[in-house]
Amino acid sequence: VLVESHEGRPTKIEGNPEHPGTLGACDVFSQAAVLQLYDPDRAQAATLNGEISGWGDFFGAFRGLLAAQKGKNGAGLRILTETVTSPTMAAQFKAIQKLYPSAKWHQWEPAGPHSARAASQQAFGQPVNTYYDFSKADVVVSLDSDFLASGAASLRYARQFSMRRRVSAEKTTMNRLYVAEPMPTPTGAKADHRMPLRAGDVEEFTWALATTVQVAQGGPKNNENGDIYKWAEKIGADLLRSKGASIVVAGEHQPPMVHALAHAMNAKLGNVGTTVFYTDPIEDNPVDQLASLQDLAKDLDAGAVDILMILGGNPVFTAPADMDMRARILKAKTRVHLGLYSDETSAVCQWHLPEAHFLETWGDARAFDGTVTVQQPLIAPLYQGRSGYEIL
Repeated sequence: VLVESHEGRPTKIEGNPEHPGTLGACDVFSQAAVLQLYDPDRAQAATLNGEISGWGDFFGAFRGLLAAQKGKNGAGLRILTETVTSPTMAAQFKAIQKLYPSAKWHQWEPAGPHSARAASQQAFGQPVNTYYDFSKADVVVSLDSDFLASGAASLRYARQFSMRRRVSAEKTTMNRLYVAEPMPTPTGAKADHRMPLRAGDVEEFTWALATTVQVAQGGPKNNENGDIYKWAEKIGADLLRSKGASIVVAGEHQPPMVHALAHAMNAKLGNVGTTVFYTDPIEDNPVDQLASLQDLAKDLDAGAVDILMILGGNPVFTAPADMDMRARILKAKTRVHLGLYSDETSAVCQWHLPEAHFLETWGDARAFDGTVTVQQPLIAPLYQGRSGYEIL
């Protein structure tokens, strides 16, 4: 994004026309980020057990705790973050793990691409990142994927898709969009053919479609809706007529099997390298995040965590309810939470540290296609906040 500033204060965010992630467009979350910057409800001071303290007090106390960890190679140190796509932060974690080889880094994000990550592990034997080029697709099949309005690449995808919808004297044909989904979405509203299905029936439809495209030999047939197989036959025939110029895209919330079948169909149709692309993961540490959180819970139950540092996120609120992370986090001897707001997680931590907004600090991150992007501050921290980089 590009940010407009007046008298040293950010006022408006728009897309950067030169960046492949937005192509000059902007979403509501980016627009609202300026309001978040000036939000008076943001955490405004470091606190210890609810009492205002200072950064000097925190760093002094924390250095003493780390010195005690030196002798046991950081065996009692745990760091919990959300998904990290920053090359700089990734390098910091590598350096920390060299200093404290027995320390553990955990990740948890409730609405991450968990199914896509698991499917790529099944399909390719390793995590991969998948992205698409809709400007070259004549036929698009969405399996409960709202790719035009949600996801990291939706702004780019919407522009590419709309390019193929414009007709002129030289170009008289448009792309075709088939959507199978459980509830109306902006993508479904744009579909030439939309099939309403229960979310749990999308997998059966995907098996039927994969059978038509000849990458599978049938799957579960528990649904009495015969339209599933009629649709699959006609859509599969259209895909076979558009080899190398089609896309099958699976929704984030669908199970790994739907994603794996979509990979298989794209490979069979010759789409890989033309409309479908695979790269190394944009995440630094693409682990099964639920398993990572369960591993942390196990260590907390065993009393093995001396220091728990939570950088961003609100795991007490967002973790699965049956894990009862509130009670488990209380088992760590020293608990530190860095966050923009005082929330459920900071309530169970002794130290709560105010986090700097992304408009207040330097940083970097990878876009959906792996492009490294530099983050430049526009204003000094309003509430003495610090970034995750500074804490690490």
